[in-house]
Amino acid sequence: MPFTFSHPALVLPLAGFKPRWFSATGLAIGSMAPDLLYFVKMDGSEDFGHTLAGVFLFDLPISYLLAIAFHQWVRKPLLVHLPAPLDRKYAGYLAFDFGHTLSANGFVFPLSVLVGAFSHIGWDYFCDPRGWMYHAAPGFLGQYVSVAGFRLRVYLLIERIGSVAGLLFVGWAAVRAVHPADGISPASARSKGVYWLSLLLSTLVFTGLRFSFDHHTRQLGQVVLILTSAFCYAVGFVAALYAWLLPPTPARRDKQK
Repeated sequence: MPFTFSHPALVLPLAGFKPRWFSATGLAIGSMAPDLLYFVKMDGSEDFGHTLAGVFLFDLPISYLLAIAFHQWVRKPLLVHLPAPLDRKYAGYLAFDFGHTLSANGFVFPLSVLVGAFSHIGWDYFCDPRGWMYHAAPGFLGQYVSVAGFRLRVYLLIERIGSVAGLLFVGWAAVRAVHPADGISPASARSKGVYWLSLLLSTLVFTGLRFSFDHHTRQLGQVVLILTSAFCYAVGFVAALYAWLLPPTPARRDKQK
């Protein structure tokens, strides 16, 4: 399957083309939601989020929870403590009132989540051995090719290329989404150092706790999943602490979603 954080690349353009119809937050989180159970459990064995029932019983509710948690607690300490000059370039998002956007636009957010979730599942199954594309051309997609000394099947090569292309697009979109604002005082170098050190230490703690329950994890993909999950837990944990320490920023009813 393509890398989780590559999936927003498929749907984020919709928010640019029709911003009144789609929520960028909903599209982004929804497009990653089917994989989120992996990160919650720090285990890649659960596939419920990729089922039709899972889309409505897990993907949609978890997207609401994550969107609210991000905009309520994570966004501000993260943006304020970004390295210079990124802290100033994205300072405009500090005033975004997600609560107003969520309540004022009715079905925009949940529909965006569903579009994102189904796009994720569709991309996953495009060349997967369980998908229709693989069954249409199993001889081609199932054969081995050599790339830089590594042998892998064609469908895996297509998946890897798609993952890299998706990550590059998401990075490009993030660069294009700069939203500076005047009158914002950046955090001090010391405060930033404490924030990122706290993230690092928290990540190590969550990683250690996960490995303490399973000493036999050796596969690279599983290790990457655990480290990524631990970092996400650390971001939430540290943000919950810093949210109480930063002064409130007046909300502005932005058109951003």
